[in-house]
Amino acid sequence: LSQLSTTKEKTVSFRKPNYTLGFSNTDHLINRANWDIKLTKTGFTNQAGHCLVLVTSMGNRPVSLVILDAFGKFTHFADASRIRNWVETGKSGSVPDVALRYKADKNLKNRPNAAEARR
Repeated sequence: LSQLSTTKEKTVSFRKPNYTLGFSNTDHLINRANWDIKLTKTGFTNQAGHCLVLVTSMGNRPVSLVILDAFGKFTHFADASRIRNWVETGKSGSVPDVALRYKADKNLKNRPNAAEARR
């Protein structure tokens, strides 16, 4: 699983019918030389949003990282980079305003109203 999940690209040949099909890894961090990724999985569901699971190293330590419900199609990769920067330097990067609004809107949507809270 580790080898498959960290392969950048692969072309697979099939028989009956005879054709080839190219696959590209959806984890954009795989293509960056400064990441030592041992295992990765990206995904999306309506309930969980854009997600990323990584087994990597940060600050010379092994780390398993799970990011759930990222705002956009690429936000989970940027979130992983911000987390890595924070672990390695202690400095947090800025989060885009649109992602902060997404979080605030989601929190409001998931907050029970006063009538529901009394039940």
